[in-house]
Amino acid sequence: MPTGFDFKVVDPHVHQWDPRTTPRLTSGLVKAFGWSPGLLKFVGKTLMPKSSVLFVGPLDNVINAYLPANYAADAARCNVEALVHVEAGWHDESPLGVVGETRWVDSLPFGSDTVKLGAIVGNADVRAPNFAEVLDSHLTASPKFRGIRMIGAWHESKEVMDFHDGPGLFREPAFQEGFSELVKRDLSFEAWCYSNQLADVAHLASNQPDGRIMLDHLGTPVGILGPFGKTHGQTAGDRAALFDRWQDDIAAVAANPNVHAKLSGLLMPVLGAGYERRDSLPQAEEIAELLAPMVEHALKVFGVERCMYASNFPMDRVSASMENILDAFALLVKPQGAAAVQQVFSDNARAFYKLA
Repeated sequence: MPTGFDFKVVDPHVHQWDPRTTPRLTSGLVKAFGWSPGLLKFVGKTLMPKSSVLFVGPLDNVINAYLPANYAADAARCNVEALVHVEAGWHDESPLGVVGETRWVDSLPFGSDTVKLGAIVGNADVRAPNFAEVLDSHLTASPKFRGIRMIGAWHESKEVMDFHDGPGLFREPAFQEGFSELVKRDLSFEAWCYSNQLADVAHLASNQPDGRIMLDHLGTPVGILGPFGKTHGQTAGDRAALFDRWQDDIAAVAANPNVHAKLSGLLMPVLGAGYERRDSLPQAEEIAELLAPMVEHALKVFGVERCMYASNFPMDRVSASMENILDAFALLVKPQGAAAVQQVFSDNARAFYKLA
């Protein structure tokens, strides 16, 4: 594959953070032990829950800052025109605390020697009594605010990191009620869950037909690409059964025309590719061969009109370079034709997030 790209890219799933200067889950550890990177990693692996360590792989990405200059370096050869920041665990529990992330991202030095900031997806509790006020505060904090993500990812396995305290967030009556505030403002909702919860996304979409929903990371099926932990994807039969169920559940989600999907996050360690444990990271052809069944099925059920590539950096950075990930997806999408490439790598993200 070439090292350059003959098409423009909008990257609609990037996380910016700095645990030293903003409130993050790892901020306490970084401030206490950041003077010694080796000690920081040792203490982090010791104190963090095992499920968290398994989920993120090498800890570098969650203990170090990831800012516009870092992204620009990763994307230097990828022809990225703009990115969308997606909320990244801003830990401020005051009533309007989560708005601080939107304000902070809006202030970062994008667009001069770095990539342009196209949009911001913030965080909020959809069920909260002040949800409408939080949305309006986000809108005031930045003209680039386009929607929110409230993570529902929960798994029955103790080996898998939970991001919510139970399985059924998207079905809760309070969530359904609050969701109407997004619809009123024509704001989008970013749905991230594990594949065992995909039926909840389909339920949400059918109950909220006017809501604009983005499914992140194709539902993150744990262990679908290889062994994860001691109990997930251990055999080819396990993985085949998981893939069969995932295909059906993704198709049920895609049957709702208000749901779009990100071809992203498939190289997070939790899917089981195992690249983060290798001495040398994979090239594009190897990645494309591994991901082809998932990506081709997603393109089939959603259509190229509702799919978009995204890097999920820096989380997928432990597994491959951005250049090779982008190359791999290009290999999988180009057979659909030049118009499909334009849609999947740029136009769909521009339309969904209303980029200027």
